[in-house]
Amino acid sequence: MQLDIETFSPGIYLIQLQTEKDLQTAKFIKL
Repeated sequence: MQLDIETFSPGIYLIQLQTEKDLQTAKFIKL
């Protein structure tokens, strides 16, 4: 499982960045 995660880490990082960006945008709009 760990090898798969390391292999797909670039895609996972992109998803995490996009999710964090969406969360920050949602918080900003909420404020």
